[in-house]
Order: sequence, then structure tokens, then C-alpha cells
Amino acid sequence: MKYQLISKTTKEVISTITKSNINSISTAKEYFLKVKQLSEESFNKLFEVEKAKLTRREYKWWEEDKMITDEELNGKDGR
Repeated sequence: MKYQLISKTTKEVISTITKSNINSISTAKEYFLKVKQLSEESFNKLFEVEKAKLTRREYKWWEEDKMITDEELNGKDGR
């Protein structure tokens, strides 16, 4: 299971944890509390802990490896 620590102000992911012995959001929150060394009240004002969402990236090799033709480069090389 993977959990992430998120800033409440910027909505950025600050840190992630992947551990088999952490099996709930409350246990992950306890872990992040110890790491940040904050009181629970201060921690709750600044951060939230949630289960990380799985993202699937599609790699389209035919688009990445596409050759650029001379016509596409026309005018881009200063001529």
C-alpha cells in the first residue's frame, strides 16, 4: 500500500511511503507525525494523508521517436 503526505495549502505531495506494515491511513498518519515531529494539531492544520492513486502512463513510442522532416525544421535554424 502507498500513502502520501499532502500540503493543505499548495495541494502538493510532500512525501510518500510504501510499507507493508502500514495498512491504514491512520497508521500512515502516525508515521508522518513522527517524521515531521509536530503536534497532531499542528500537523492537521498543515497536512493531510491519503492513499496514493495509481496512475497509468501510456508511452507512445511512435510519437516519441517520430523523425522531424526538413520541412518541419524550415525557418527554425535561422535560414
